[in-house]
Amino acid sequence: MPRFCANIGFLFPEISFLDRFEAAAKAGFAGVEFASPYEFTAAELRSRLNAAGVQLVLMNSPAGDRSKGERGFACLPGREGNFRDGVEQALDYATSLECKLIHLMAGAPPADLPYETALALYAVNLAWAAERAMAAGTFELSEANRVAVVRLCRRLDGLPLASSWLRCAPGSRRSSRSSVAWTTVLPF
Repeated sequence: MPRFCANIGFLFPEISFLDRFEAAAKAGFAGVEFASPYEFTAAELRSRLNAAGVQLVLMNSPAGDRSKGERGFACLPGREGNFRDGVEQALDYATSLECKLIHLMAGAPPADLPYETALALYAVNLAWAAERAMAAGTFELSEANRVAVVRLCRRLDGLPLASSWLRCAPGSRRSSRSSVAWTTVLPF
């Protein structure tokens, strides 16, 4: 049975953001999501989640300054530092808020950036973020995410990646090509 969460970044605009947790609970939602928690402390958000009895289901990594057109940094050359700092911040918040899903904001590549370059940089940054999440104990390859990881490996296979990037099993490192071969033997 599908489960739904309330995106309190959009729902209940007539009340202040911090009061939307309670509004979502009163509307029958057990989970909430919102794009950017970073204007509030994790402690304040945790307090609101606990008081309302709801779980934070999804949040985004920092997207940058939306007024300047920034929508994330994962595929933007020269912005790797912003991406990595944002991932660290997102992991800190996700851990504090017991949030299991982080949407890593890709960014909007400039029109003159070749698609393959943007995709390759995205893959490298995504791999780095997965390594950081695994090191922090917040990510593991499991039955719950296996299909998504397999699809990602297949999509990225053959790109000129800077390093071996997907840890498929504890203590092992594999390239995207060998990850695809390894993941295809998993039962579906």
